[in-house]
Amino acid sequence: MGSKDMKDIVGMDKDDLSRNKAVKINRPPMKRPSGMSRELYNLMAHGPNEENLLIAVPSGNNDKQFMKKQIMFRKVRKWHWRPFEHQGRTDGYKLSHWEREDLNQNEPYIFARMNKRLNLPRFTQEEYERHFQADRWTFESTDYLFEMCERFDLRWPVINANFDTKHGVFSMEDMKDRFYRISNLLKRDKNLDGAIYHFDAENERKRKLQLEMLWNRTEDEIKEEEMLRAQMRRIENRRKEREKRTQDLQRLINVVERSASPEPNGSTTGNQTRSSRRAQKQPKTQMMAAHLFSNDIPNLRVVEYKSAGPHLRSQEMKLPSNLGQKKLKAIDAAVEKYQIPLALPAHEEIVRLFNDFRARVVFAQELRNALQGTQ
Repeated sequence: MGSKDMKDIVGMDKDDLSRNKAVKINRPPMKRPSGMSRELYNLMAHGPNEENLLIAVPSGNNDKQFMKKQIMFRKVRKWHWRPFEHQGRTDGYKLSHWEREDLNQNEPYIFARMNKRLNLPRFTQEEYERHFQADRWTFESTDYLFEMCERFDLRWPVINANFDTKHGVFSMEDMKDRFYRISNLLKRDKNLDGAIYHFDAENERKRKLQLEMLWNRTEDEIKEEEMLRAQMRRIENRRKEREKRTQDLQRLINVVERSASPEPNGSTTGNQTRSSRRAQKQPKTQMMAAHLFSNDIPNLRVVEYKSAGPHLRSQEMKLPSNLGQKKLKAIDAAVEKYQIPLALPAHEEIVRLFNDFRARVVFAQELRNALQGTQ
């Protein structure tokens, strides 16, 4: 049954259907307001409620009117140039600054609490003559040094620049060494609080000299130093690699010596046979080569199945995943050389012999690498 038949049964006329349909009004698209970027306009939702979304956007004749900041309409506060007293200063020097009219003038200076003074230990002339006498320093010059340290809060470049030469000509390292040496003695004798600083004047002079030499390097000297550093790294890497190869060779030699040593016997003979002497005179490399075909070669660590469940015996011929690429290539070359089939039957004896053959190939590869490293 078609839709027309259903309409005839219900008694609906085509004119009624056309009257019930909503009249679609074609509205022109909303234009982008002036002053709004195209990216922002594209992010907004577009649809029948588009006009409601754009009501809050101000419109103007130009973009400058839209971007102009709104200035708050309030009365401007007055400022005055006033003198003030700094509580951290003791010389009575008068300073001035701009200050708001509504602030209280009797309040202390807000930054006076940040002016911290150092409490340096001082000494008398009797203490100086008893403990602190030195060759180049006098009581007046030492007292003047402590006065400058207290005045400039241990800012040593400032102290060195303002030190009066009539008290003597001293370097910054000499001043530091003199100050910290006397300060440490005063703190110990008078049990004063504070940390004890050990200053090495000679080391400080060497450090500054090295920094000056480092700063005055030329471009050629910098390139030469970088080249020497790279060469030193290469030499160090070769040394580490040579030591590693020597250790590997020594480990293999120890394995060979342990396997080639005779079993202990109860009876001892004073004279050795000629064959035993000839065997002792053989080089260790020949012993290792002879031991390569013995039955004491350690097997490869193939996959071991310790669980009680069944498994395929062919899986026992899988090589370990941590085996190196060089050893894998050596095994493949040996298999191809002796024309061993790739797919061997997984018989128990065949699996054992094939794993033993690959273990011997790996052992021979290790011996070859060790000998090349020692040459």
